[in-house]
Amino acid sequence: MPDTLTALRLPDLYICGFTKCATSSLHDWLVQHPKISGGFQKELEFLYDRDSYFYRPECNIHAQGPEGYAALFSEAPEGALWLDATPAYAHHETARLTIAGMENRPPVVFVTRRPVDQISSTYHYFSNNKLYIDPSITIERFFEMVIDGSARTAFEQDHLKHALDWACFDYWLALWRRDLGEDRVIHLEMREMLKDPAAAVNGIVARLGLDPLAALDQGGANETYFVKNRGLQKLNTMVRGFIPKGALYDTARSLYRKMNTTTGKPERSAHEEELRAALAQAVEKRQAELLATL
Repeated sequence: MPDTLTALRLPDLYICGFTKCATSSLHDWLVQHPKISGGFQKELEFLYDRDSYFYRPECNIHAQGPEGYAALFSEAPEGALWLDATPAYAHHETARLTIAGMENRPPVVFVTRRPVDQISSTYHYFSNNKLYIDPSITIERFFEMVIDGSARTAFEQDHLKHALDWACFDYWLALWRRDLGEDRVIHLEMREMLKDPAAAVNGIVARLGLDPLAALDQGGANETYFVKNRGLQKLNTMVRGFIPKGALYDTARSLYRKMNTTTGKPERSAHEEELRAALAQAVEKRQAELLATL
């Protein structure tokens, strides 16, 4: 990356992984600290690779250069540390190499969970919240596609086509530790983090040299929900972008969630349980292959 990285104002902390591991909640807890500020949105996506489905040249280092980063934090209070919480960065070489080359050496946080649970949560999120998965594809079928490799060609979105590789957490952590150094990588386990959010947050805060938070609002964020009517959900995703964030947006979202969503997870079928075991073996095998390349 260009030498200007040594002179520019850049983020002081990253949450770089992993998707569907409660990173939105961690972001929301961290920005409760008066000395930590996120950007204009939780996931800035500024360091994505060019070949990503979600690459946007109007907001990317490849098109705008590192100079464009500061504009994403234009609303940050004076003197606050900057946090970029984009969990898909874990799998983007652009993010890894750019952050590795930053002179300010920001620490990078990763949160992991059981790989099969992460893949399951990915399916439910992109099937319900985002409607990226055709309703004819059940979770059992999705697991089969991940195991047999057909997901790579059936889906365009990174999280779905690379579901198997992206769940090989040990490999990605080894890659980041290799390029950034062990001292810059903070690894949290999701279940333990959710047991004691204050301890997790204040551990990171201490790494930044800041005073601990005296109190923490522990509400969750970006949770996967299950829609009752996909037509209404499609309309919701089309309309919500036109409503400015604020009281009206929050009220409309609350009413919609009560009317058309539920957080109750569907019961697993016997076939799904069998496929979960097969998927766990597939992840273990693929992870060994990837680790062997390092």
